[in-house]
Amino acid sequence: MSLLPAIDEQEKEGFGKKIMKNKTLVFFATTCILIGVAWKISDDRTPQAELHRAYLYPSLLDDSNDITSLNIHQKKKTTSLSKRQSEWEIKNKDDFAANSILVKKLILQIADLKVVEPKTSSASHHKKLGLQEINAEGAPGVLVTISSDSGNLVSLIVGNKPSGSSQQQHYVRRSGEDETWLVEGKLDTPADPIKWMDSVIMNVNTKSIKEVRINRLDEASIVITKKDEKEEFFELQDVPDGFKATSEATISSIGAILLNLRFNDVKSAKHVSALKPSQETTVLTFDQVTIRMLDYEIDEKLFTQFIFDFPEAVEKKFNPKFKLLAEKTSRWVYQIPGYKRRMIARPLSGLIEKKSE
Repeated sequence: MSLLPAIDEQEKEGFGKKIMKNKTLVFFATTCILIGVAWKISDDRTPQAELHRAYLYPSLLDDSNDITSLNIHQKKKTTSLSKRQSEWEIKNKDDFAANSILVKKLILQIADLKVVEPKTSSASHHKKLGLQEINAEGAPGVLVTISSDSGNLVSLIVGNKPSGSSQQQHYVRRSGEDETWLVEGKLDTPADPIKWMDSVIMNVNTKSIKEVRINRLDEASIVITKKDEKEEFFELQDVPDGFKATSEATISSIGAILLNLRFNDVKSAKHVSALKPSQETTVLTFDQVTIRMLDYEIDEKLFTQFIFDFPEAVEKKFNPKFKLLAEKTSRWVYQIPGYKRRMIARPLSGLIEKKSE
């Protein structure tokens, strides 16, 4: 005879449910522990370089206010920037004003470069990364040099970008060292001086132009006019008998010569002080401001000088922007884009055609 008390079916069912509940709690706890361990292992395996990358130039930001010069050198192009007081100038462009925002941006970009990992220290492998010496044959790199009055702060060769990398990464090498590095960070390092300038000369609305006159040696003058600002098209004057203007659109394009006018190159006006102009284009506005464009040939390229005239009778009435433009352009000559040059380069014969009989 059994001495254990009898267990009815209801007690058996309750006991079973309790066991299942305990098993569920154990399974849940075990799962949480495993997830925690897996996360810890994964975290431990994350490269520390990803979490704590060192800056390539850790002290550059602290020294940024002391920077006085910045040079970007590629094999065929160079930009030499120098700081005068708080503004930047381009030394190899006759001290033309640089876009100071772009200069400061590059300094901050270099200060923010972070080392991802060291690469090769073998000089024989520099070419593969685009990090051979700048003057070497076929060298694609850019040498960036930043200095203060106390000495050199940065001398960095920027080479290729890693193939297939979606991040802003570059191979770099400090000039004079063999060690190369993969760094992360954006870098804008154009060696073309024009990229560091504000290339806008002026933007004079065509509606404000009353007359354009083009004079060349030994050629008939070209004159286009409008009666008032409301007129859309210019009219060609002094058309020879038996001829007519080719089209209103062609003629009127000349009147847009100062609209959104930029330059491809710039030099000091000192370069043309002893030269004679090959062409003079005179633009007259409806408020009687005259803008003379004098073309000079320098090294087989045409450069244009702008001279503003303000009649005393209307000097107080003219738009003040013209005074600012006169001051802005007074010391410079500009190489204007080809499409703008073609507007004022056509001979009279290219603007007229014979009338049909």
